[in-house]
Amino acid sequence: AADRKAQAEQKKQEAAEAAADRKAQAEQKKQEAAEAKKLGDLKLQEGQRKREQAAAEKAEAAEEKRRLTAEAAAARKANAEEAKAQKAAEAQAKKEQAAAEREAKNSKATRVAAAERVVNEAKPGITINLFGVFGGDKRTVKPTSSAAPRGVPTISRWKQNRDGSIAGNISGSPNFEEGEFITTSPIKGNAGDGIVVQTASGSKYYLDVTTGGKAKKPPKSNANAAAIAQTRREEAAAKANAAAEAAAERKAQAQQQRQEAIEAAQQRKAEAEEKKRAAAAAKRAAVEEAAAVKQSKAEEARKTGAKQAKAEEARIAKAEAAEAKRAAAEEAAAAK
Repeated sequence: AADRKAQAEQKKQEAAEAAADRKAQAEQKKQEAAEAKKLGDLKLQEGQRKREQAAAEKAEAAEEKRRLTAEAAAARKANAEEAKAQKAAEAQAKKEQAAAEREAKNSKATRVAAAERVVNEAKPGITINLFGVFGGDKRTVKPTSSAAPRGVPTISRWKQNRDGSIAGNISGSPNFEEGEFITTSPIKGNAGDGIVVQTASGSKYYLDVTTGGKAKKPPKSNANAAAIAQTRREEAAAKANAAAEAAAERKAQAQQQRQEAIEAAQQRKAEAEEKKRAAAAAKRAAVEEAAAVKQSKAEEARKTGAKQAKAEEARIAKAEAAEAKRAAAEEAAAAK
């Protein structure tokens, strides 16, 4: 009875120890599964982070390429506009310079024509100073005969208009300046060289026989033609300088924009490098964490194995003690 009780106790103890072993093993497997899941989650997170980082770097590279392309296009456009403005300014300056030279030339020709007109229309015997037109030359108008009646104004360089009026340069009239260009009212009858004509109002004019048919309007005053030409040349030069300064300013702005774009690109590159270094550091930290988890898991497994080995040793020792006790009981029974 004592032996059966001892055997029952031993079996009960062994069953308890086996259950404890199974529970410990189950706990170990559960912990290993949790650690494996955690490691898997870390790997998934790392993969997701890598994919997101790669996508961000790709998008950033595409944006950088687009920005650089746009900046290069803007720089080319600015350079083209600058060249166009410079060319237009130079063309305008040349055009205004040519206009000023033509005006100066025309002014000289006009002064010559005016001097000739003064000579032609001057009264006989008058000496006329033509300084600045013929190099300081003085000319004397020789007396010519005139058949104009006393008190009748003379019209020289005359011509008859379609309405019958006479246009020309008048002289000898108290109502007009000498050589002034006038147009009379329509005359009665026909016009001709060396005759006196009369208008409907009764005004009489002698048509000069020496210059008939060559009426010309008096030229406008050109006393300031040279000054006007010089002013226009200065204005053209000022415009050209202003255009050159504007072009230089646009060029400087374009260079500044390019420099700013380069600095911005360098800044973005530095930020990308910093992000890359941060990502590498995070990756190293994740790897180190995973290694630490693995090491911890190994250490826990080692401890669990040691505990199981100790329990197994205790079970074997207990079984041996029970076996020795049972053998001793059997020997005692046999001796009786």
